[in-house]
Amino acid sequence: MLITFDFDETLTRPTWNARYGYFEPSDNPNHDAMAKLRSFHEQGYEIRIVTTRWRSEEVNEFVRQHQLPVSSVHCTEGELKANILQELGSKLHFDDNEAEAIANLEVDIATMIVSHHFDLKESKEICRFIEYQAEEFIDMAN
Repeated sequence: MLITFDFDETLTRPTWNARYGYFEPSDNPNHDAMAKLRSFHEQGYEIRIVTTRWRSEEVNEFVRQHQLPVSSVHCTEGELKANILQELGSKLHFDDNEAEAIANLEVDIATMIVSHHFDLKESKEICRFIEYQAEEFIDMAN
C-alpha cells in the first residue's frame, strides 16, 4: 500500500517569526512528520513524496540528507495533487494545504492535514495531524 507526503510545510517545518506573529517557510526538518513517515515504512508501506514544486532536486537532497525511506518524488508543477495521487494509488496523503484535502476527498483519498501552531504560553512550536473528514468539507461549503 502507498502512503504519500507533501514536502513544503509538511516534511519541512515553518519557523515562527515572533516579531510579526506568523510562520515563515523554511527548509528545517519536521521531525514529527518524518517520524510518521518512517513508522509507516517500518510497517511495510511504500512511501512517496508528491509536491507542487516544479523541480525535485532540493527535495531529493533533503531525502538523502535525512535518510528518508522514500521510493520516489513526484512534482505536479503547481497543480493540485489529487489526480497524480489517484494515478499512483495513494491510500493516505499528508499535506498542510486544505485545498489539497478537499480535492483528495473528491477522489476518495484520505488526507491528514499537517497543522503548525505556536503556543504562546509555552513559547514553542507545535505540529498536529488532523484527519480531514467530509463533515468538515460540508461545513466549509455552507
